[in-house]
Amino acid sequence: MRNKVHPGILAGMLMATLIACKKDPSASLEIAITADKTQHLNTSVNVQEIWLNYATKKSKSEWIKLDIAAGVYDLSDLYNDQRDTVIMVQTGIEDIQTLLQVRFTFGATGNSVITQANDTLSMNMSTAALAGIKVSLNKSVESGKLYDLRLAIKADSAAIHLPELVFDPSIRVDSLTQQP
Repeated sequence: MRNKVHPGILAGMLMATLIACKKDPSASLEIAITADKTQHLNTSVNVQEIWLNYATKKSKSEWIKLDIAAGVYDLSDLYNDQRDTVIMVQTGIEDIQTLLQVRFTFGATGNSVITQANDTLSMNMSTAALAGIKVSLNKSVESGKLYDLRLAIKADSAAIHLPELVFDPSIRVDSLTQQP
């Protein structure tokens, strides 16, 4: 008597093997902010959105709005404590091959400085900061890996103009590293 293997069982076993061997098609990204030195006692900025521009095998450029911890951050604390604040925990992005750029958008309200003379000045955000400041990354990434992006915000006090107080921050990449 011959043992017969039912074709459905064989197909199911083959499918389970293929699924189990499938690689994770996403790379993960974590974003933190830090700050450059500021000459004010306190510099508060309202971080609203971060958008990521990336490339996949199928597309040269796609934009995605990242799920960040939006809010008002004191740049003086970030600099003086010499610490980074994670504003987006590890997030997987499907089929990503290259990190092209980020667009960092600030809010219109909640921005202020406390000067060395202890004066609190509410600041209007520049048009560029409201529209989004772009920072180029151009970093190839591997599926299944975690990448750590640290962005430094510089409070450009030279951009504080009277009679209208306008705040014009800049963003730079502090580091972009692959975690083991």
